[in-house]
Amino acid sequence: MTLDEFIKYLPSGSGFNCEWEFVKKQKNGSLIFETFFHNMNNDGYYDGYTKIRLKIPRKFKDFSISLMGKKKYTDIYTKDFFSDTIYYSLENIKAFTITDI
Repeated sequence: MTLDEFIKYLPSGSGFNCEWEFVKKQKNGSLIFETFFHNMNNDGYYDGYTKIRLKIPRKFKDFSISLMGKKKYTDIYTKDFFSDTIYYSLENIKAFTITDI
């Protein structure tokens, strides 16, 4: 699977309005991807972005994310939403190898 093919599995739309970008491959083989989530406030207006960094280990069984942005959009409930959304977008990939790194 190429990086571009893998990125197509990552969430898009519904706040994930920016492109996913491959950042780097770490020494341990983990892959790092980043995007920005378009936040919406309680009044329904866009209210900035939250940066999402996704780390996929070499042996893809799980992943970790980190969030950077306004505190009200990086709390535990929001992190759970991002984690669940990414998990369900990747659940059809059981095992893969990125071939073009």
